[in-house]
Amino acid sequence: MATPEETPPPRHRLTFKHAEHPKVAGPPPEDAAPKKLGFKAAEFTTVNEPAGTPAPQGTDPIEILRINRELEKSRNMYNPEITARPRSRRMRDYYVVLITGILGAAFVGLLLPGAVIFILAGALIFCSGITWIMVFNMDDY
Repeated sequence: MATPEETPPPRHRLTFKHAEHPKVAGPPPEDAAPKKLGFKAAEFTTVNEPAGTPAPQGTDPIEILRINRELEKSRNMYNPEITARPRSRRMRDYYVVLITGILGAAFVGLLLPGAVIFILAGALIFCSGITWIMVFNMDDY
């Protein structure tokens, strides 16, 4: 049995303290100014004109674009040149690298016939990696 000196102190029960909120004494006086609480409390006024009023001259975008095109044509600035897209060297380089890699793997396979399964796996990884890089990631050049 434990002696009184050896008994542990009583455990404390831990609970959350409820926050004390200030009490509202009553409704605000009628002559008090309303509080502005942010964006939703802001007051906005309408500056739009009533429907059916014409827009000021020179604000129609279609008309502005038409005038700009006429000015460009009169000054010979409107000369769109439609040229053929240059051939990309990307696919040519892809096939060169792919065939070179496969032929290199075949050559190593002839030298090391016991490692053919590893060479096939390496060739598969090489082909899929080159395809991913050259076709999906690289732009034309």
